[in-house]
Amino acid sequence: MNATRQALRQIEQNGSDLSKPLLMDFFVAVPSHSAGVAVAKSAATLGFTACVEADETSGEWTCYCTITIIPELSTVTKLEKRLDMLGRSVGGTADGFGTFGNALKSDEKRRQGSVEHPCDKKGGKNECH
Repeated sequence: MNATRQALRQIEQNGSDLSKPLLMDFFVAVPSHSAGVAVAKSAATLGFTACVEADETSGEWTCYCTITIIPELSTVTKLEKRLDMLGRSVGGTADGFGTFGNALKSDEKRRQGSVEHPCDKKGGKNECH
């Protein structure tokens, strides 16, 4: 929880208002594409937009789980634990989170083309849910 608290403080120090909605990406390391799809489908039932992608260099698989929330420590911690449980059910594990903050909405950054996210790609190795 200390790492989560520190990460949220850093996000706030970077100009985000943590009392307002924030688009957050949670990462779940998974052993295979099929394991990632299972996590993505389960995460989708929790309100996440999720996709699976293999790292081009390492070949390691990640399920990216994206959701808009008000990032209170208890909320983020609960989501991390839930995603970790989903990951562990297929031999994976939660692997942190990230955000571009809400100083400028992440959706606006994506529309401007300054942010590429695996769930935005068409075709390729990713699969979105």
